Amino acid sequence: MGLTLVACAPTTHTTPYAKTPPIPSSIIKLGNTPTNNSLSRQHPSNSSAWVFIEGDGTPWVLGRWPAQRPIVKKPVAYPLWQNTQATALYLKRPCYFDNTSLKPSDFSSVKTLPNHCTANWWTTDIYSQGVIRALKAELENALQQHAISHYILIGHSGGGTLAMLLSDNMLHKPLLIITLAGNLKPIQFNHIHQLPKSTLTLPLLNIPQWHYFAHQDDVISYSAQNICHIQTHVHCYNLTDTRHSDGWLMHWPAIKKKIQYFIDSQ
Repeated sequence: MGLTLVACAPTTHTTPYAKTPPIPSSIIKLGNTPTNNSLSRQHPSNSSAWVFIEGDGTPWVLGRWPAQRPIVKKPVAYPLWQNTQATALYLKRPCYFDNTSLKPSDFSSVKTLPNHCTANWWTTDIYSQGVIRALKAELENALQQHAISHYILIGHSGGGTLAMLLSDNMLHKPLLIITLAGNLKPIQFNHIHQLPKSTLTLPLLNIPQWHYFAHQDDVISYSAQNICHIQTHVHCYNLTDTRHSDGWLMHWPAIKKKIQYFIDSQ
C-alpha cells in the first residue's frame, strides 16, 4: 500500500535545543559563479537584498511519522530566486540540504544528513528558536559579508512562517515581508491536517507585509484574509490560476515589478 505524504508545515513550538548545531551556508552567488557554498546575485547599483526561504516540503508521512528526510519535491522559492536579477540570497534551512552544494537534484534526493540532523528539526521543532537562531545568524553574516544595508524577506508556505518569525528576531528589520501561500495560522493548519497540536501564533509586526494566496490551494485550505484587516500596513492578494506550489513563476514578473517600485520609493 502506498503512503500519502502531507506537504507543507507542522508546527509544534517546543523547547529549542540547548546547543545550536552547525549552521548551514546560505546560498550566495555572484553573477552565475557559486562561491563559498553560498549563492547571491549582487546588483552593484542596489544595496537592498531579496532573501528567499523555501517551504517545508514533506516533514510527515501520513501526518503521523517523521519523514526520513525533509524533501522539497516542488521548490517554489528556488526558481523565483533564479529569476530575480536584483541582489538575491537563498537562505538554506537547517538540515534541509547538504552543506556542500545545492543543485536541483538536491530537492528530490538529499545526501546523507549530518549527525546533528534529527527529525525534530523538520517536524516538531521546525519553527523553534533553534531554527530561528540558525537562520538569523546566517542571514546576518550574509548581509555583513556583502555590505547589504536593506533587505526584504520572501517565503513560500512554511518559509513564510519562518519569514515572520525571523523578522521578529532580527535587530535590523526587513523593509518588507512577502509570503506566498504562507502558513499564517499554524494552529488551524495542524488541526486541519491532523498534525501534532501547535500553540504557535505569529507576531504582529509593524513592518509592511504582502501576503499572496493561491486561489486553488489544497494545502492552505482555510482563509487567512482576516490578518489583512487588523493592521493597515498588511495587504492580502488572491492569485488566480495558482495552486500551493504551482503557478507562482507566472505571476513573478508582476510581483517583482511591484517589489522594485516599493524599494525605489523607500
